Amino acid sequence: MRFVHQSDRARRALLGYCLNLHPAHTLEEFLARTEAVAVPLRARLGCRGRFGVGPWMGATLVAELLANPAAFARLVAFFRDAQLEPYTWNAFPYGEFHAAGVKTRVFEPRWSAPERAAYTVGVAELALRLAEELDPEPDERAHISISTHTGGHSSVWTAVDAAQASGLLDGVVRKLAKLSIVHGRRVRLGLEPEPRANLSTQAELRAWWNELRNELRARPDSLTWLATYATHLGSCLDLCHSAVEFEEDPLAVLDPATTGGVPIVKVQITNALRLLRPGDHPRAVEALLALDEPRWLHQTNARRGSTVLHAHDLPQVRAALAGPERAAWLEADEWRTHFHVPVDLDRTAGGLTTTFELTRRTLDALLAQPAREDLHLEIETYTWDAWGTASPNSTPEAALVNGLEAEYRAVLPLFAAQGWLPA
Repeated sequence: MRFVHQSDRARRALLGYCLNLHPAHTLEEFLARTEAVAVPLRARLGCRGRFGVGPWMGATLVAELLANPAAFARLVAFFRDAQLEPYTWNAFPYGEFHAAGVKTRVFEPRWSAPERAAYTVGVAELALRLAEELDPEPDERAHISISTHTGGHSSVWTAVDAAQASGLLDGVVRKLAKLSIVHGRRVRLGLEPEPRANLSTQAELRAWWNELRNELRARPDSLTWLATYATHLGSCLDLCHSAVEFEEDPLAVLDPATTGGVPIVKVQITNALRLLRPGDHPRAVEALLALDEPRWLHQTNARRGSTVLHAHDLPQVRAALAGPERAAWLEADEWRTHFHVPVDLDRTAGGLTTTFELTRRTLDALLAQPAREDLHLEIETYTWDAWGTASPNSTPEAALVNGLEAEYRAVLPLFAAQGWLPA
């Protein structure tokens, strides 16, 4: 969905949802599942133009579509006929995102591996080729955004990884610049901090960015390099990840206007789980621990004053409660857990609440700020089956449409309140 601002119709914002919520390993699966959810959702929301989506495809499918003209033509025809706009892409998971035991493997390959760089460039080329077919005459503000992780999981990330990743990322930025010229549309890569990654917070990303800028200033033709990096690299702000790390104002360390800080490439809209005064709510503690499941990491932080305790996943929280750290965890003021919760929920069953208010406050601030670039926002709740959203009288696809509609209904009034109009 596209929006323009009533005070300046050159200001644009794009809103969609991330397709990583329905796993697809083949083109047939991707087309069938997207048609079953995105098409009825577009109709349900009364979208007049093209409906924004954020494709996620594993490395194997990306390679197939780049090498097989007939398969690519099917993809183009589908997006055109369904009136879908793939303005942003997710290149974080390399494959098997919904398989049991993904956990830390979601960071593999690391950014120190050539496969990660090759996959990212492949996604960029596919995204640009598709956009070129769907919209052959973009204006100068149009761009494609892609999200990826910041390097690797901290448990395996080393100085050697960091050095190798720096060289590979530099090569990717060069290739993104060239692809943007070839296809007549910019492509921008957003690095997405996540709890327990090598960069866990937007503040850590900002520190890394400042070090990078200093290195670029030492290069010959430094102004060109600084401009190239600022054009093609920046931050993916995931509001769940930021909330888990207790970043109450993530925009404070970023720069939506891209004039000095880390440029915002895209914003992923979702809530984290929240538990206030855990020592007073044993049932809520058990409700949280019961959400442990085998696919994704559920990093959990506990804060008391300025002290923060960290757990790698929910089983580690349970272990801490059975050991000498029990008192420290239960005496915390608040726990926050990485579990992408639907945007519209401010509380869940079992006495748990969410970071809905922080999500709303951050989006309000973001939508109120002027920006020279199109603003890319993406609803990214992918844990629907872990919430048990299906009912005996509903198919999984119908349940997803219902849940996603509720998320949009919670977000759309924020656009209207800040003067944004449907385009």
